Amino acid sequence: MEKADRIPPAQRGHLEQWSSRLRSAFHDAEDILNIVDYHRLKKQLLQWEEGRRLVVDEAMATRGVGGR
Repeated sequence: MEKADRIPPAQRGHLEQWSSRLRSAFHDAEDILNIVDYHRLKKQLLQWEEGRRLVVDEAMATRGVGGR
C-alpha cells in the first residue's frame, strides 16, 4: 500500500479509471478465449463422432448389417 500512497491525489481517479478499463479488457479477452476454446472442443467432438460413425458403418457393412 506504500506505493499507492505515493500517487498524487489528483491522479488517483485517472489511475483507478485506467485500472478498471484494463481489468475489463482482461475479462473481455478471457471471454473471447473461452468462446474459441468452446468452438475448438465442439469441432473436436464432432470429428470424433464422425470417426466413430465411420467405424460403426464399416463394421456393419463388413457384416452385411444395416440398410445403408
